Amino acid sequence: MIPALWRSIQANEVVYWSQLSAVHARPGGLFFLHASYPRPPVNSVRAVRVAPGQELAFALAARRFFARRGYAAQMQIDPWVASDSLRATLSRAGWLRTHDIAVMAAAPAAHRADCPPELSVRVAAPDEMVVWLRILARCFDLPEEPSLLAALQRGFAQGTAISYLAAWSEEPAACAQLLTAEGVGGIYAVGVLPAFRRRGIARALVAHLMQAARSACDYLCLQAVAESEAERLYRSLGFERLFLQESYYLPEVVTKYQTG
Repeated sequence: MIPALWRSIQANEVVYWSQLSAVHARPGGLFFLHASYPRPPVNSVRAVRVAPGQELAFALAARRFFARRGYAAQMQIDPWVASDSLRATLSRAGWLRTHDIAVMAAAPAAHRADCPPELSVRVAAPDEMVVWLRILARCFDLPEEPSLLAALQRGFAQGTAISYLAAWSEEPAACAQLLTAEGVGGIYAVGVLPAFRRRGIARALVAHLMQAARSACDYLCLQAVAESEAERLYRSLGFERLFLQESYYLPEVVTKYQTG
């Protein structure tokens, strides 16, 4: 049975990624496609629902959708959907099993968290979004191509996610976003530039968002690679793991094939 909270979390996630990518509803799931960037996470398959006996058709259709465009993609499978049959057919279709994703939730914080004196956190102003996006690109290994950054900026400008910028001694150091939708607050895009890591910035930044969301939602949600340093950090802030998702990756080298 799908947990009731996860329905809201999943709906929040769909709203977030819809800011950046076109959503294509297909049998078995939602396919997210970015117009100008050929890799995850903006190209992905989410909200997977595969009926028994349809696993191979779904796996091949998902591959074909991205393959004909020469795109790489990511797929996340919920535990109530995962099965040995689906795992086997995804593998046959070229989807590579990678890491597990911890889906986590917590109540908003009632009190302001401690913050290092050198650190300030604020909502990024429109004229600061170029700086914010460059931090995002460097933290998540995205190319700093003007066309991609411009597309991301347009998407976020049209969406409802609030972008937060953290500065260390007035120097931009970290980014994060908060999207309140479907009754929950989703925390996304938490990244700290390498030169500023190990200073407690990520902890203070997430704690700031937890406090900022206290009047807007009953729960906060986020995702992290299972058993990673990020998951341990979020647990220390009060987040609890709800369940694990299986993650799959379709490389560009796999997608270059003839479909017809």
